[in-house]
Amino acid sequence: RAAEMLGFTYHHLYGLNFTATRFFTVYGPRGRVDMMAYKVADNIFFGKKVPIYCNGQMHRDWTYVSDIVSGIVAAADRPLGFEIINLVVPTYTDDLSMIRRMCGWIAKELGSDRPLHFSRFHPEHKLAQLPPTPVETLVKAREIARSEGLRYVYIGNVPGLENAETTFCPACRKPIIERDIFSVTSFNLDAGKCRFCGAKIAGVWS
Repeated sequence: RAAEMLGFTYHHLYGLNFTATRFFTVYGPRGRVDMMAYKVADNIFFGKKVPIYCNGQMHRDWTYVSDIVSGIVAAADRPLGFEIINLVVPTYTDDLSMIRRMCGWIAKELGSDRPLHFSRFHPEHKLAQLPPTPVETLVKAREIARSEGLRYVYIGNVPGLENAETTFCPACRKPIIERDIFSVTSFNLDAGKCRFCGAKIAGVWS
């Protein structure tokens, strides 16, 4: 949270682009032995039980270290302004009236084109006693954000949810960018404009 607050402050006051990166389950040469990839490999090699979290419902991608480096370089080479990722944690940040107030503030103070991501919480570490965020809560949060005027709203950490990470044209409402987690499966923009109706789409496209 501290990184996001600092990034927003400098972007808002001075127009500086900001990208916060967080790495999880990285593996490769010189990796630490306490990282998940090595723990799992050791358990399998020595015939020990592999720990399962959240009744097997938790999913994590493993990322090779060279891909992480490529991602950092790409983020530095192509600044994207500022996007907001809101982790919706049951009993902590899932109050829909609070989400409505937040979305209204974003639309008024930051603009309707500011991308907003609602990310699903999975229990672990110090909050292992909480349940995963209900998908219905995330869908309602996205509906609220759109009703408050935000044009680019996404749902994260829910593989298989239809249109969770799809970008729709604000003018004609057709899907212009479709994604499958980190992969772009459909791209319908020409020079930053919707290929279907020609409306200009907010973003960095060059």
